[in-house]
Amino acid sequence: MVNAQQWLNEKFPAREDKEKVKKLEIRLNGPESNQINDQTYSFRGVTLEVIDCTNLSELNLNTNEKITSLTIHGCINLLKINGLEQLLNLQDLDLWHQQNSRLQTIFSQSNWKQEHQELRKILLEEKAKNEQHLKELADIVIPNITFDLSKLKQEIARLKLNELTPQAQKEKSDLEQQITNSKNKVENSFKDIIDLLLETQVQIIGKNEPLVQAQLTGKLSAYLGILERNLSEQELQVLLDKKTEVLKLEEQIAKLQQITSLIQQTEL
Repeated sequence: MVNAQQWLNEKFPAREDKEKVKKLEIRLNGPESNQINDQTYSFRGVTLEVIDCTNLSELNLNTNEKITSLTIHGCINLLKINGLEQLLNLQDLDLWHQQNSRLQTIFSQSNWKQEHQELRKILLEEKAKNEQHLKELADIVIPNITFDLSKLKQEIARLKLNELTPQAQKEKSDLEQQITNSKNKVENSFKDIIDLLLETQVQIIGKNEPLVQAQLTGKLSAYLGILERNLSEQELQVLLDKKTEVLKLEEQIAKLQQITSLIQQTEL
């Protein structure tokens, strides 16, 4: 699948270029055009064929609020367009060409303007409700402070970190004790197998290609088979579950720390 928005961003990386967007045309064939001015933002002919229009399956328009006209012809594999409801100034819309047979849209050809306005009204109402809920939450979490979404995120992340950090430390301590107990039950030559078992569990939890995942699963089964001479299946499963739990907690903590760090950087 071609990521159309990514291609557009790469083609016109400058923010000032994107802000000139007034009209977007996507056509399978046509005279070569790759120019941008105050009124036109066109992709057709050779330029479009570089990304293979027939494989264009998704188009994101969420950041192009200044588009006033949208015409799509000949994109036979285009499945959906995201962000139509965000186009505040949309006056002309032509999506219902017979070659766009796979395109799914919530708007009807005969009444799209009214449907577009009604959807925008609903979305704006939902946005207002969500903002009110956030303000109420902010009053609880950080009272007597003017509503600031970044500060709210930072405070929630801080509170969650304060909750998870001691929990992770306890779980890690419990895991280390379980590892020690397990190693005391097996022969000396098998103690390292416990470490290999847990290392393999870490790799399995990570994202892997199917072939690699299958190989790791095979290794895990082999290690379990060796250790089952001295440890029960239940003991080994408890050990693996505890390792997984610790990894998930550490991952959550890392994400929260990243959030707080990013917020602090934006405030500098």
